[in-house]
Amino acid sequence: MGLFHKIFDAVARKTLAYPFFPRLDGFEDPKGINESYDYTQRKITFTHASGEVAIWHKGLRYSFASPYTPTQQHSATSGRYYLYLVDGGTPTWNASPWDWELHTPMGYVTYNDPTGIYFGIRECHGLQDWETTKELHEKMGTYKRSGGLLTAGTYATGAGGDTDLNVTPGTDQVTIADEDLPSVNGDWVQGSYTRVHFISSLAVFTTSSALPFPVNAGAIQYNSGGTSLAAMPANNTYVNVYVIYVPVMSDTESQKYRTLWMIGQSTYTSLATAQAEDPRGMNFGDLGNIFTEFVPAVQITYRYNNTYGGSGKTRIEAAPINITWSKAYYVGATGITPSTHNNLSGRTDPDCHPGTSVSLTASGTQIYTDAGNAIQHLYDKYPGFQDYVETVSGSAKTVFSTGIDFDAAHKIDVSIDGRDQPIENTNWSRDNSANTITTAEPVNVGSVFKARVYTK
Repeated sequence: MGLFHKIFDAVARKTLAYPFFPRLDGFEDPKGINESYDYTQRKITFTHASGEVAIWHKGLRYSFASPYTPTQQHSATSGRYYLYLVDGGTPTWNASPWDWELHTPMGYVTYNDPTGIYFGIRECHGLQDWETTKELHEKMGTYKRSGGLLTAGTYATGAGGDTDLNVTPGTDQVTIADEDLPSVNGDWVQGSYTRVHFISSLAVFTTSSALPFPVNAGAIQYNSGGTSLAAMPANNTYVNVYVIYVPVMSDTESQKYRTLWMIGQSTYTSLATAQAEDPRGMNFGDLGNIFTEFVPAVQITYRYNNTYGGSGKTRIEAAPINITWSKAYYVGATGITPSTHNNLSGRTDPDCHPGTSVSLTASGTQIYTDAGNAIQHLYDKYPGFQDYVETVSGSAKTVFSTGIDFDAAHKIDVSIDGRDQPIENTNWSRDNSANTITTAEPVNVGSVFKARVYTK
């Protein structure tokens, strides 16, 4: 431990102490922490090149010699387990997720659940307050920072691409981040894949597959609705495969799951409609329960035709599409697919839409009695407005004729070059009869004056 840390640690522990000392939770230099899971020993090992693994919990710093393997083992019962630090700097395993306020996350593992699946996910987040960590986890999750494209030369598109060699791409190295925590996944070599599809919404994994998609009777299959594998319905139909990256630990078993290849759940009759597929509407089954973090990153569109060559009678039809994805972007909640409103029952029952039911008529908006408060709230919160914008030319000026009718009841916002002029009768004043705005200081040539007049 360096001199600064010794002093800082002593102050934190003995002089001020939490809650008077600012609280920090997490690992120092999280990107430099290597996490490895030994599922036979049911333990995680933490390593840092400095020779020290330093973890903060409730504002107190705990130092461990690297490599650091907590002596605690998780249960030998098949399941999913969370490792976190508790008061006193003691690592603790639990089948329930950590409490962000009470615990400091260290790692997550899946142990033979589903059967035969073992891996760990990095959770050595950096120093920050627990409220921030919790909110980032709930709103942001994992996203791609860079890399992760299909490796050039490992695939071909279009005519002549219907060979196994041309439909089995590799991927470049990728950097993904679980909120603040970056992970670098090495490139995925062409020809051996970890696939996932869903049977009755339960994830089924296939490791060391020669193809990135399932095949039956010499043809590519799709994952119909996320419930079963099915044959392509006709020649010249299209299905997508999605490349998913996971911030797994560094051990060999975990690394099998760093890149997942997920077959699509719908087929299409044109390339355009296939490429327009929104993965947020797909059924991800229990994938979100098995993997606490993951990010779909690439969409590959395959075309099926029974005259094509190759094991799946398919080819990659066009250049792959890179996906923008984060938890905030992902609205297809795990195991839930969107329902069509018009197929629901009870839509016309009294008060079936409390506070939301409106009907647009030729004369305007008719508000029903069960929606009045909601509509009034929206009207109050989002009133209409008119903008007057002028770029000053010729010479500096202070008086601006807006051409917008307003009176004392109208709220007005004024800005100059995007800077708010917040105080009426100090920064600016109004003439309600002339509909003019006068600024306290001249607005220079080239500057942009803007007045927003709210309509109520």
